[in-house]
Amino acid sequence: MAPIGGPTGGGQAGFGSGGPFTGPAEALEYMGDHCFGYSGVVSIGAVQNTQYTMLKFTTSGAGYIRAEIQFAPTDSESSNDFQTVITINDSTVWGEILQETFARYHDLKVPAIIMIPPFSDVKITMANTSASSAINWICALTGRIYRD
Repeated sequence: MAPIGGPTGGGQAGFGSGGPFTGPAEALEYMGDHCFGYSGVVSIGAVQNTQYTMLKFTTSGAGYIRAEIQFAPTDSESSNDFQTVITINDSTVWGEILQETFARYHDLKVPAIIMIPPFSDVKITMANTSASSAINWICALTGRIYRD
């Protein structure tokens, strides 16, 4: 398959670039007909309802993306509640409250599944809604690109 260019946002390489994975970032990376984004560890602070950005990027025009997004705490102790929000072009398309996080969500296996149109600004955030302590979280997005 020939490489397809276009703006991918976040400074990452385009389709078929063969560039090395340089580590977690807010950006979306492309590899053939697939894409991925890894937030790395983000400390979701103890300030109640402050939104922390996990991933933020603009999709290319190569096609729409069927994305699976997973969240997981990396700390072993938390009774805090957290809110996750996914926006596309400043419109909220998905959200969930994760209550008593580690007791109930230490091993998240069910991803949020969304469709992302081409040329879309995507932002994935998380906030501590009970704010008793800061907790470390990770967010992973994996997706497949479908062309018309």
